Amino acid sequence: EARGITSEVLEIVQAAEARYRYPVAQVARPRPDSLTAYKFGYLYETGTAYFWSRRDEQFASLVGEVFGEAAEAWQTVPEAVFFSDADGTEVLVPENDAAQAILHGFIPRMLWGVRGVDDAAPALIVAQDHDESGLPDPGTEVPVPLDSNGDRFEGRGLEIPLKVRDANGSPVATLSILEPRFEVEATLTAGTPPDLRSVVLDGAVSSEALIQVVVTVTAGGIDEEGVAAILKDFYGLDPALPLPDTLPFRAGFRPTPLDTTTHSR
Repeated sequence: EARGITSEVLEIVQAAEARYRYPVAQVARPRPDSLTAYKFGYLYETGTAYFWSRRDEQFASLVGEVFGEAAEAWQTVPEAVFFSDADGTEVLVPENDAAQAILHGFIPRMLWGVRGVDDAAPALIVAQDHDESGLPDPGTEVPVPLDSNGDRFEGRGLEIPLKVRDANGSPVATLSILEPRFEVEATLTAGTPPDLRSVVLDGAVSSEALIQVVVTVTAGGIDEEGVAAILKDFYGLDPALPLPDTLPFRAGFRPTPLDTTTHSR
């Protein structure tokens, strides 16, 4: 029904375009050759009924997440679960306050499962938990085998996909941490409950992917060239040289035990 109303709105606003003072192609259509950061005319969002269709998409995304068929469940059930939210997350690299604030907003609530302690084969199970259900968001669970070094452990994975969401909670992009390395401080002793004290995630992000995420999140408020210039400043790179293919990324987490008896879906 909402989409039907949006279609009616679209007919009305497009009919009004015949009365515009300036050419429709100039003020209300895509303009990839624009000299501004906006690759469209200033009435483009009006002509597409964006302020109606955007809410349609946001609501459809919400309905899909709440009532969708994808069930939240551990693929590899951990023996203990910890979580870290925004207060327990710190971006360490890049060492730039503005960059750290931006990237911090891309990191979702994380789940840290621990298993294999009694079998002397400990593993960290990394997942995301946007809805705070205590169970992994579908498609986010990544197992990481751990090698022991006293009360510190190290592990490596292939890729950690971080699902980036807009202010309304709708997923808009995925930023993957490439070649992730984990530094874990924990007490993992057979016969006793695991104690996970800190996790440091060290890896890299694709420059192109990071640019696209920023452009998407800002809804075109800044173009790719502008984002690239900002990233060079954040990382202290020569502005005259092109961005490297990947940029370093490092974040620290302070896990908190999760009471799994009160979280289920």
